[in-house]
Amino acid sequence: MQLQPPSDTGSTPPQPLGARMPRALWTGARNSLLMGSLACLLLALASCNQAPRPDILLVSLDTLRADHLSSYGYHRRTSPFFDQLAAQGLRFEAARAPASNTAPSHMSLFTGLDPVAHGVRPVDPVLLAKGERTLIALSSEVATLPEHLQRAGYTTLGLIDNGFVMPGMGFGRGWDYVKNRRTTLAEKLTQAGVRVREADADTPLFLFFHTYATHAPYLPPAEIHGTFANSQYQGVYRQRYEELVKLPLEEAWRKKATFLAPFEGSNATDLAFLEAIYDEGILHADWGLRRLWSLWSSLRDPENTLLIVLSDHGEGFLEHGNLGHQYGPYGELIDIPLFMRGPHIVAGVEATPVSLTDLLPTLLEHLNLPGAQGQGESFAPLLRTPSKQAAARPTFSQLDSKRGLVDAVALGDLRLIRRNRDGELSFELFDVSQDPEEAHDLQAERPEDLAKLKQLLEQRELLGRTLRRSKPPEGGGTLDPQEEIDLRALGYLTETGEQND
Repeated sequence: MQLQPPSDTGSTPPQPLGARMPRALWTGARNSLLMGSLACLLLALASCNQAPRPDILLVSLDTLRADHLSSYGYHRRTSPFFDQLAAQGLRFEAARAPASNTAPSHMSLFTGLDPVAHGVRPVDPVLLAKGERTLIALSSEVATLPEHLQRAGYTTLGLIDNGFVMPGMGFGRGWDYVKNRRTTLAEKLTQAGVRVREADADTPLFLFFHTYATHAPYLPPAEIHGTFANSQYQGVYRQRYEELVKLPLEEAWRKKATFLAPFEGSNATDLAFLEAIYDEGILHADWGLRRLWSLWSSLRDPENTLLIVLSDHGEGFLEHGNLGHQYGPYGELIDIPLFMRGPHIVAGVEATPVSLTDLLPTLLEHLNLPGAQGQGESFAPLLRTPSKQAAARPTFSQLDSKRGLVDAVALGDLRLIRRNRDGELSFELFDVSQDPEEAHDLQAERPEDLAKLKQLLEQRELLGRTLRRSKPPEGGGTLDPQEEIDLRALGYLTETGEQND
C-alpha cells in the first residue's frame, strides 16, 4: 500500500511506508498491523456468528388453573391454541404458584423471592379502616425482572390489567413503557400491536402481557358464550352474567364481589354453569393468545423469541367449600400452567416440580445475564435437557397477612398446609397422588412425613424473614379514594380483615 502524495509536495514520488523507517521498526509495525487486522477479522466473524439476544414475550393469564386446560387433561377443549404451542415447546406438568393471590405471586415471579421475603401484599383492610393508605412496596434494593432486562439492553414494555399489580407496589420499575389499566382483551391486543410495531427492530424486546380474561366475573363475549354453558339454565348465575355482560368493563368489574356471592338454594346445576362460563373465559384467553402470537410473529422473529405463558394462581369451585382463590394453598389454587418455547429449549413435557419463584434465576441463567438469584432455584438445565424422571424438588407457597401466615410445601406426592392464625398453628397433610381432591388429612397416619415437611416449612420461612429484614419492603404509593372504591367493589377488600386477591 502506498500513501497518496501531499498536495504541496510537487512531483516528488511517494515512498513506501517501510522506506521511511528502519527495517526492524517496519517489520514490527507490519506484524502489528497484520495481527490487528486478524483480530478485527476474528471479532467480526464472532459477531456475525453470535445470535442476537432473543426477544421475550411473557404472558400472564391471571387466575388460570392448570387442570382446566385440555393439554393438562381437562375434558373440555378449552385451549386449542395453547395445546398447539405446547407441542412445540416445553410444558411443565407440576408448576406451582408462590401464592394464591395476584400481588405476592407476581412479585415472586419478578424477583425470585418468596412472598415472606419480598413482603409485597395487597392492601390490609384493617389498616385501611384506620386511615393507613400507603401501599407496601418492594425494597428499592431488590431488582425486578424488567430492571434486569433493561440493564441488559432490552426495550421493556408492560401492558398490565392493574388490580393489585400496581406501580406503587414496585411493579412500575424497569419499564421503557408501561400501561396499568384494565381493558378488554381485544383492546389490549391493539395496544400490543402499536407498541411492538414502534419498537426498534435491532434492540431485543421484552413484553409483559397481563390479562384478567379468565378472572371473575366470568364474562366471555357473546361469540364464545354458549360453547360450554347450558343454554337451558336460567338460574342466578345466568341472571348475574346477563346483567354484567351488558355493562362497560369497568362498571362490570365493580360488581365482581356480588357476582360470586353465595345465595340461598344454590346447587350443582348453578355451579356447573359458573364453571362453564369460567371455561369459556379460558377459551377467550386462548383466542387472545393466538392473536397475540400471530401479531408478534408478523413484527418480530418468532424463532428468536422466548415465549413464556403462565398463570399467577388458580380458582376454586367449592372443592374446599369456597369460590374464588382466597382460602388456602390447595391444588386448585396453586397448580398452574407453565409453558416455554424458544432458542435452546427442547420440546417435551417436564414433570419436575418448579415454582414461579424459580423463573427469574432460570431466565438469567438461560440468557447468560448477571443478577441476584434470590431464593428461587434455576431450572435452566431442564430447558435444554428435560429430565426423564421428576426430581424430588420442594416447592413453597405463602400467604402472609396481618393475622398470620398460611403456607404450604409440596414434595413428591405430599402437600403440607400450615396455618398460623393469631399464633395458633394447624396443619393438613395430603397425598395428592391418592387423594387429588385433598380431602383426607394424613397427619395421624404419617407422623414422619409430617415432621419432615414441617421442618422444610420452618427453614423456608426463616430464610424468607431473614432476607426480608436485610431488604425490607418500603412505603410505596398511596391508595387514592377512587382506587379504594374500585378494589372494594371488586371484592379485593373485605370487612372481615382478610386480604382478597
